[in-house]
Amino acid sequence: MSKFRIIVICILMITVTACGSPEQKKAKHMERGLKYFNDGKYNEAIIEYKNAVQISPKDSDAHYRLGLALIRSGRIQDLSNAYKEFSQAVEIAPDIIDAQIQLGNILILSREYSKAREKGELVLKKEPDNVDAHLLLGNAFAGLKKEGDAIHEIKKAIELDPKRVTSYLNLGGIYAAQRNLNDAERIYKEAISIDGKSIQARLALANLYYLKKDMTAAEEGYKEAISIDPENLSLHITLGRFYSSQKRYKEAEAKYIEAGKVAPENPLPQIILGDFYLSQNRDDDAAAAYQKGDEIKPDELTAKKRLASFYLSNSKIDESLKYAKQRIQFGKPIIQFPAVYELLAVMKAKLTASRSLLYETARFVDIYKTLIHISEERELSKEEKDEIRKYQKLADIFTPLSKGLLSEFCNQNAYDALQIHGGSGFMKDYPIERIY
Repeated sequence: MSKFRIIVICILMITVTACGSPEQKKAKHMERGLKYFNDGKYNEAIIEYKNAVQISPKDSDAHYRLGLALIRSGRIQDLSNAYKEFSQAVEIAPDIIDAQIQLGNILILSREYSKAREKGELVLKKEPDNVDAHLLLGNAFAGLKKEGDAIHEIKKAIELDPKRVTSYLNLGGIYAAQRNLNDAERIYKEAISIDGKSIQARLALANLYYLKKDMTAAEEGYKEAISIDPENLSLHITLGRFYSSQKRYKEAEAKYIEAGKVAPENPLPQIILGDFYLSQNRDDDAAAAYQKGDEIKPDELTAKKRLASFYLSNSKIDESLKYAKQRIQFGKPIIQFPAVYELLAVMKAKLTASRSLLYETARFVDIYKTLIHISEERELSKEEKDEIRKYQKLADIFTPLSKGLLSEFCNQNAYDALQIHGGSGFMKDYPIERIY
């Protein structure tokens, strides 16, 4: 072999080795991760950034970008992992300002307001005009019940960046928590004047009108938000729930049906429509809506669970009633015997009581969770805090009560249905054999 060939082979080996070096592999993962992130493919971005971190555990930028992708994924369970990644990023490179702010925002969500305040103050020492830091500090002060300081910080953020709608929404939320509804309304309107297409500002103003019991203005606000983004499913559902809360049931039904047309590939509108029909005692329509939701996405279990629960609750009575009308004993249908008729009546009463208890429990839990979500965005007023304590107690009492009582009634109705069928109930010819 000539010296020339040996030299060429060596050069090729060096080139191949260099191409496969850990640093270059990490660079490729970072490049792909950034592309996925910009395309909104956050799960794929998470995988790429994790590979980069595995190759280079001391790379602060990889930890930081992995934290961002985890937050953008929208999964609550990823928040703790995002916090860990941002913490490692600032431990390696304390000057990554946005990582400090992201840590503060996660601390706000965790209601660790004092720690969030520390993060905001830390950033402002380095960058006194950092808008995000002023907003973070304002939200921390609001959580610490220091409304005056909170308003001062958020106004400073508005002064630094008058075009940022988020600052106005935060300030309006603090005013609303103070029951200063007129100032809150003024601030939300300012936000809309800055960005007329801001759905968040429109919703905030509509919710404020709802709080002020100005239902006409609230409805108009919800409709304006829909006109900006007609394909937004959650907006249609929000308006439907508004109609339902006002007992405008025909309009609520129409809006839920429209939501199904907006997102025909999503089973959620059908599930909500089914729940609505159940609350209106329209059992057949509820079953049809649940069935349609199940057909849209057969792999998802929510519609299946609703449908199974519906059939299980109704079929025991329906099958027993059908059998009692058909079964002839001593020359007449057994439903005419007082003992059988009374048993069916008690079964129906238990079913109706179970439904009422379930709906009331769901109402308590919904109100409590709604107030919890509101408290994450702004400080609650004194009346709202009283409400949240009230509905938390009711939810804590009624949830286990519903689980225990409904399970017991379900078993009792299955047993009583079997008694009406007698020995025939054990035969596979009748559905009660499977139900029992």
